[in-house]
Amino acid sequence: MLLKTHIVFNLFFFILSYNFFNLSFLGFLSFIFFILGTFIPDIDSKLSKIGKKKIFRVLQFFVKHRGFMHSLFFIIFLFFILYFLPSSLRTYFCFGAFLHLFLDSLTVNGTYPLYPLKFKIKGFIKTGKLFEKIIFISFIFLDISLFLFKLIVF
Repeated sequence: MLLKTHIVFNLFFFILSYNFFNLSFLGFLSFIFFILGTFIPDIDSKLSKIGKKKIFRVLQFFVKHRGFMHSLFFIIFLFFILYFLPSSLRTYFCFGAFLHLFLDSLTVNGTYPLYPLKFKIKGFIKTGKLFEKIIFISFIFLDISLFLFKLIVF
């Protein structure tokens, strides 16, 4: 999936889970960590927005795209690496990364959720093609609708 689709999809779940009446600096940081979690699985690809950064080239030499960094083991690894952070930041970061993996598993390339095991989950969506564009536009509408609903009702 394209980064923009990951962001609007993940944003829907952030809006759904976040209490906007509890606006605080920690809440703002939760959003930042959620978005960072959305980006992080793709640092293993030279073609991704974040993976284009030269700092990640060494890592890309050792891992393949949609390998370890697109597995549930990576999410668990992140959770323990970020243990020193407040639980909300750690949880939102890992949740953002998990949703990234979920969306990538719906593509024809799929993911190996238990990497290095060869069990693969794949779907029918072709990255950048019509169905992904429909998902992107649908989640823009859903994001705006849910945000407005939460502002009005709550």
